[in-house]
Amino acid sequence: YCPDRIVKSDEFIITSTGNIISRKASIGDPRNLEIPSGKCFVDEGCAIASDVAPIQMNRYCFVEKNVRLQPCQTIKEPVTNIKMTIGANTYIGEGSHIQAARIGAGCIIGSNVTIGPRCILKDYVKIEDGSVVAADMVLPPFAIVSGNPARIRGEQPESTSTTVPICADDRYKSLKTV
Repeated sequence: YCPDRIVKSDEFIITSTGNIISRKASIGDPRNLEIPSGKCFVDEGCAIASDVAPIQMNRYCFVEKNVRLQPCQTIKEPVTNIKMTIGANTYIGEGSHIQAARIGAGCIIGSNVTIGPRCILKDYVKIEDGSVVAADMVLPPFAIVSGNPARIRGEQPESTSTTVPICADDRYKSLKTV
């Protein structure tokens, strides 16, 4: 269950595909922010560095206040920028700084999390509040991660792949435009 969340239409841009993006969010190059399936939410204070490299957010991505999405670079010469991909049904908590190359479907990222450059999160990874994921980590599907430095502390149940999409849909439907 998600309590209703009021979205004031004068404070958010609501697109024809159902994306709800705060007017107080910063998007580097809107042409490089790809949301192919729509229905994503980006709250105020977010900084999306799509001027560095393209960022793709899939259906029902939910990005809370003051999150920074910053594509990273390769290590080897020639240095190139890496496209950031965020899978469907993913939640990113307030104040997090993300430099991952890929975030799988159904990932839950807590508040004030730092994910270092070039990380890969497989599907349904859960990262606890305040965790710091070191550069180049690859987190396996269903991992529960916490700490600084982040370590795998457990595994989510297989039912997560059924419940997370339902929760993501409920979270989006809880947004009430006024």
